[in-house]
Amino acid sequence: MIYSKPVLWYLTGLSLLLLTLASNGRDLQSEEGKEEERPVIRFLALVQWRDEFNRTHSGWDTGPDMLAAGRVAVQEINNRTDILTNYTLEMIEGRHEACGLTEANLGIKELASKGIGRENGSVVAVLGLFCSTSAQHIAPVAGKAGLIQLSAANSPLFSSDLHNFPHLWRILVSAKAYADMMLSLMKRFGWRKVGVVQDLGTIFHSGIAESFIDLIQDNDEYTINYHGGIIHARDELINSALDNIKATRTRIVFLQTTGPQTAKFLCAAANKNMFYRDYLWIITDYFLTGLIKELEGLSNCNEELLRKGINGSLIGFFDLQDTDAVFTNASGFNYSEYEHKYEEELNETRKEYYSSDDDVGDLLYAGLLYDQVWALALAINNAIELYNVSMEDYSYDQYEVTDKIEKSLGRVSFRGATGHIMFSEDREVSTPINIYQVNSLVNISDPHELIGYYDSQYDRVHITAYFDPPPDSPESEMVPLSLYCAISLYVATLVVIVIVTIILICLLYMRSKPQIKASSLLFSLIMFIGCYLICATCIVRITYAAFPSSEIIFEILCNVQSVFFFNGFSLVFVTLFIRLLRIKKIFGNKSLTKYLGCCWTNKAMTLVVIVITIIPNLMLVGWIGFDRLKRETVNVTVDVEPLVYNEEYFMCTSQLMYLWYAMVFTYTAFILLLIVILAACTRKIKHRDFKDTKKVNAFIFIFVLTFTITGICLWLFREINQINVGHTVIISGLLLLVLECQVMLFLPKIMFCNRRRHRSYSVTENVMTLFSFDKHEKH
Repeated sequence: MIYSKPVLWYLTGLSLLLLTLASNGRDLQSEEGKEEERPVIRFLALVQWRDEFNRTHSGWDTGPDMLAAGRVAVQEINNRTDILTNYTLEMIEGRHEACGLTEANLGIKELASKGIGRENGSVVAVLGLFCSTSAQHIAPVAGKAGLIQLSAANSPLFSSDLHNFPHLWRILVSAKAYADMMLSLMKRFGWRKVGVVQDLGTIFHSGIAESFIDLIQDNDEYTINYHGGIIHARDELINSALDNIKATRTRIVFLQTTGPQTAKFLCAAANKNMFYRDYLWIITDYFLTGLIKELEGLSNCNEELLRKGINGSLIGFFDLQDTDAVFTNASGFNYSEYEHKYEEELNETRKEYYSSDDDVGDLLYAGLLYDQVWALALAINNAIELYNVSMEDYSYDQYEVTDKIEKSLGRVSFRGATGHIMFSEDREVSTPINIYQVNSLVNISDPHELIGYYDSQYDRVHITAYFDPPPDSPESEMVPLSLYCAISLYVATLVVIVIVTIILICLLYMRSKPQIKASSLLFSLIMFIGCYLICATCIVRITYAAFPSSEIIFEILCNVQSVFFFNGFSLVFVTLFIRLLRIKKIFGNKSLTKYLGCCWTNKAMTLVVIVITIIPNLMLVGWIGFDRLKRETVNVTVDVEPLVYNEEYFMCTSQLMYLWYAMVFTYTAFILLLIVILAACTRKIKHRDFKDTKKVNAFIFIFVLTFTITGICLWLFREINQINVGHTVIISGLLLLVLECQVMLFLPKIMFCNRRRHRSYSVTENVMTLFSFDKHEKH
């Protein structure tokens, strides 16, 4: 067949086009083949999961939430052109038992089938390992096989027995840091004795408790006042522990228990009224929100009791969110961008693993797997560049390659999702521990107030917010007055006593002066005795309100201060009453005075004062014998920002206390009323020996005003549960009463006599000068 030229040209061009397309196709297939032949570095991620019996423990079965963070890290690393450029990183997803389950069958099976026993290439490392119990069994097997393990488990067992866990690296500091934190808190707040309650069934909590006990035993300054253990959430064990804590007078207690045990313990403590500020529970690794989830299935425990028991407690929790970090040496993203990518991947992971969606992902702990993946990738990349390691055809028994990767892992340093990732000589990352105080009695969205943190690298507690630490001595916290307030009131009382004593000495020195003699020295001495008794009342009240004492001594001080106050008040005001009555009778009715003048003498009226004072005292002593004041514990709700808590105080009370108050108030009010009436009747009497009646009237007026203001303030502070301020108000009012009595009744007389004395000296000096001058003139 013969074709024309155009047809020939067409066929030739078509042939060339087909040849070109075929050649390009072969090139594309060659490039795809090269991509497929790119070496793969695999690692196994074992995360917490429910086992074949669908058992969970403490909510620690959130493995899919961890895997989402691992997937994000793998995607970021494979998209980078400067890390593992000739390799592809692949995560093999596996499972181990939920935390708290003592077996490790699931984890060992996954390690054998997906790690060591893989047919198409071994894994280079095992990551995840979030639970101490599982890690304890899995890590030795993986270590003997030459596999590097990056674990989020932090049982103290791993740091104390490093030789038994070859190639194990921990992305978290050892949980022994909680024990170090506790000892650092004791040093910071001066606690010398504490209690420990530990879970006897888990490695994690028991390891922390035993580490703390070892620290205390090595330090002679501190003691463990109580140490007990509980298994599961058994009522009898928890109640026995609380009874022993109360019996041993332990106030600061370190709780190393699981979630259900902690929730049940705090509920039982609330039932026994054992909570802040009488007791301080220090909890680790559990927030209130997590403990509320543990209430399901617990008997005699509800959210109200839990909130009451945990209120004021301290919570230590690892700081696992580096929200301000920019991952300059890792992904290059900031925390918010990482969080967004994690949430997107979490939705995909849940579709794959979850039958139903949960509320939120476990972003806090998921960041640990994210940082593990980045630490491993950076370590392998450094090993390839520094030691010319080849990861092609890697097998788990290539120990030389494993050693070089571990050397690189020791040099890794970057900012990750959980903070600064840099391994110490103990093959762990130094993670700070945030310290929170729980404020669960107020309706706020987040009841955890961050008050400081523990720096595990420098072994130091830093308190950055207000925290009122209770002392470890039970007696010292059952008093309403602080030591500094007590010292201030003691000083004020001593100053008042010194002033009274100085005025008394001046009065005795000038006793022959007419102004002093007119008021009767005996009357004045009785009033001074009353002022001293009121000052003694203040000293006794400060003593029992500020310093711990036995119940007998406390009751003695309560009743003695009542007698002192009553006598001091009576001696001052009954004396004033008799004194004004004497003035009234002498100058008010001359004819009556003519026949009964002997009754208005100072000695006779002094006897009247003594008789009037003794009779009520006999009644008071009889009443105290019938219904004495006793020590009673009073619960007071205290609102100190940012915390609301219940506080217990020792108070003086009796069954008929209010009746006793009513009788004393009626007696004092009657005496004051008579004094006011007499003062009004004597204010017009004019006599040179009784010019101080106006000062008496002024004193009575000021006293009534002071008494009224003090009573109102006392009632107000008692209503708002400020008992310590109430004590201060009472003592300040009594001291002010003594000062008013001295300044208004006695000090003016002394000053007047002193002025007359100086004036007399001046006149005498002038006369002597004139006499000398006249004598000189005559001469």
